[in-house]
Amino acid sequence: RERYRFFLFSDMLCYGEASGEQTKIHSLLPINAVFNVKDIDEDSGYPPNSFSIYSSTKSFVAWTSDSNCKQNWLVNLAWAKKDRIQSLKDSGLDVSHDKAAPIYTPDHFFKNCQLCRDNFTFRRRRHHCRQCGVVVCDSCSKQRMKNWRGEWPLV
Repeated sequence: RERYRFFLFSDMLCYGEASGEQTKIHSLLPINAVFNVKDIDEDSGYPPNSFSIYSSTKSFVAWTSDSNCKQNWLVNLAWAKKDRIQSLKDSGLDVSHDKAAPIYTPDHFFKNCQLCRDNFTFRRRRHHCRQCGVVVCDSCSKQRMKNWRGEWPLV
């Protein structure tokens, strides 16, 4: 598992790969009406102290080393969104909703299809739903659709 550093600013969440004192930036997530964080239950299949981060550009699951750190991030991220939305409203800027990017569940978190529960094997391969990001088998992903941005995925 890679370790990332997160930096919370008043208008964005920035994260990148830690390398000593330096950080290679991976993505900048705007804090707007789409931005959201949610706690993840311990029995969800994700590592302990996990929570989801949703944004219009990328969504993913992050986890911390302990529950206190997780709670601090949840509180501070929620506060940052509330403060940012108020700031946008006070400035007369648009705060309308867009659509959040789905969280593509990492393959190694699930050994079974999240819909039918069949085990993945060499022949029963994993597929990610382009709308919601869950990991499913071929039998459960027969319907092809555009991704969350309205584009046909590359096969």
